[in-house]
Amino acid sequence: MTTLEPVDSDLEPGDAVEAGAIVGMLATGGHTASGALHLGVRWHGAYINPMLLFGGVPRAVLLPCCAPLP
Repeated sequence: MTTLEPVDSDLEPGDAVEAGAIVGMLATGGHTASGALHLGVRWHGAYINPMLLFGGVPRAVLLPCCAPLP
């Protein structure tokens, strides 16, 4: 299951779409910055990183987060 936000669309939840089909137009609102698209994916009921569906996720590089406290 995927969710796209914010999108204006004529589709209803559960509608089937074909690969490459236009599903809507980017709108404003939701919980993303203006002009950004939020993509959510659930696989077998669990949320997953959508990047897994676009050819993988780059290896994470951990960076130091904070200066030591005095």
